[in-house]
Amino acid sequence: MPRGRKIGMALSRQWLEEYEGGKTLDQLAEANRRAKQVISDSIERARQHHRFELVQRDQLREAFHNHQQDLLRLLQQLEGVIRVPRLGYGLGGLEFGLGEIVGGGKDQADEIDLASPQVLDVILGGGLEAGFSVRILTSDGLPTGVDLSAHSTLLWEALKQHLKRDPLWLALRDWRQRLLDELLARAHLNRDIASEAGKIFKAPIKAQADHQERVLTTALPSYVREMLVTEALGEKPQPIDLVQQGKELQDRRMNRTLAMNVGEDAKEKFSKLLVAMKSMESVRKMVDTHRQLKDRTEKVGSLLEEYLLLHYIRGRCNLCKKLGGR
Repeated sequence: MPRGRKIGMALSRQWLEEYEGGKTLDQLAEANRRAKQVISDSIERARQHHRFELVQRDQLREAFHNHQQDLLRLLQQLEGVIRVPRLGYGLGGLEFGLGEIVGGGKDQADEIDLASPQVLDVILGGGLEAGFSVRILTSDGLPTGVDLSAHSTLLWEALKQHLKRDPLWLALRDWRQRLLDELLARAHLNRDIASEAGKIFKAPIKAQADHQERVLTTALPSYVREMLVTEALGEKPQPIDLVQQGKELQDRRMNRTLAMNVGEDAKEKFSKLLVAMKSMESVRKMVDTHRQLKDRTEKVGSLLEEYLLLHYIRGRCNLCKKLGGR
């Protein structure tokens, strides 16, 4: 039989199909005028190539699945930090707006161990994995911007490519702005509370003081803020956790000292402070921004939940293209 050209993979696959369909090697050799060994070797090569393609297809399917899982996990982490800060707590130990009041003008941020004096990393709701957080940019003790720590990662860029022009990005941008507005409102309210409390109690706010000083602590503004805003939002908080023990006015719930050496009428003065603050414009502003932030948080949460329930991220990214051989 004549020596033919090199057998291509297409012809080898055809022989494999015919062989598996019932033809013998002798029949294939005679019909194609090829040596029986050539037919046998070509069929085996086609088998091996088919096995390789199956393995490769399975690996590619798994790779795409894992890529989707990575994207979904990122959305879960994002869902974990898109939260409304609790009314009675500072972020990372910092109460905005008190820098000029506490310690005679010393910026309160100086007392906090930060990677950068202008960046405060906080986790509003506890991300599923460490390192994913909301970043609050600060200047002179006031918030100036809000960002997300995942913005610089390759996976985050891949998610943005997948969900190009998705409503999620506009909702996130709006949420970040509303969070900044709410934090600024906290700062202004903190200042008003500190100023009014200083007049009523006739005592300054200090971060640190000895037990003989007549002082208010940095925990007082957040305590008052929570009571004022909670009531304005429609609830009726009662300061049942506010107690006076000896010379100290304390928040029994959080075991925090609010004031020291301010007299036996400290609780009466505290009630006077609440009444004086209720008519302040900064309280109304805080209530409005807090409501808006809650609304935007729910909107982002709804968009994220939809994707998490689908278990699929539509679209493509540069990583997808590489998996596809491009």
